[in-house]
Amino acid sequence: MSTLLEDKRQSLVNPQQSNPFKDRKNPYDVQSIEELTSNPHARNPVFTFKTRKLRLKCPYDHDCSSLKRYKNALSLYWHFAYDHRNKSDTRIRIQKVADTIIASYGDEIIKGINDASR
Repeated sequence: MSTLLEDKRQSLVNPQQSNPFKDRKNPYDVQSIEELTSNPHARNPVFTFKTRKLRLKCPYDHDCSSLKRYKNALSLYWHFAYDHRNKSDTRIRIQKVADTIIASYGDEIIKGINDASR
């Protein structure tokens, strides 16, 4: 029997136990409100926080339907990237939305991060 087949059989009996992603650092680990950022990123907890009471609305009212509402800032960001890609101030507007989320829900975001890390 060839050595290749023996190696294959061994790996099936003893599968690899290492996780290549376990040491990867989340760039948005925060401990206080001062550390929360308004940079649009899929791992940023400000952008993934679901605003329960406040459904986000597109600030470009003249271009969008008034019925469009978004559950978090990341979905609003992707709406900007797709529907308003030709506008030059989309990053400034999404960062203003993120700043209002930090001001309104900053303590809840940090509490949720600390509860999830336990």
